Amino acid sequence: MSDKLSDVETRLVELERWLGRAVGDVLTAALAVEQPGGDSPAWDQMMVGLEVARTEAKYRMIAASSTGQTHGAAADEVDKALEIIADRAKASLDHIDPPLSGPVGRHGQQLGLMITNIRGQVVAKYRGIVVPARGMFAAALASAANSQTSMPTAKARVLLCQNCGGPRLDDANFVCQFCGDDMAAQRRGS
Repeated sequence: MSDKLSDVETRLVELERWLGRAVGDVLTAALAVEQPGGDSPAWDQMMVGLEVARTEAKYRMIAASSTGQTHGAAADEVDKALEIIADRAKASLDHIDPPLSGPVGRHGQQLGLMITNIRGQVVAKYRGIVVPARGMFAAALASAANSQTSMPTAKARVLLCQNCGGPRLDDANFVCQFCGDDMAAQRRGS
């Protein structure tokens, strides 16, 4: 591999890892918000850092209430944060300008596809965590949750890759979508 292709491949890997960390940081901060549609110092800092225009608190609460959200930052703010991250990643990929063919070109194309799909995929995953499923057993589950004998619920967490910090987006897959590392294995030297 020529030095130029090697440099492009290195920059693609760095971008993948940055994308994984950025998405993981957004999910971690959003899920740590205890009040549905609320905020926290970490979430506020995330929004300021990404320059996301905040939705007015009363509208965040209305949206959270109408969807049955149980905890976490407002889904529309998570979506806005991911849109900014995806836009920055796309601009970085355009600046790297990978070749159109060969292994490095395929890597660039796969990364471009990931950037295109990441926002919708992560927002769907987030909503699946913070908004309970509705269906035939929803009333029974709600009744059990309100029972005096119900157990406290654990906070939701996202499994993050120990190598790049990217979130696990596919419940059936322990291979990091961002860096390809095995998320089930312990990191050596940790």
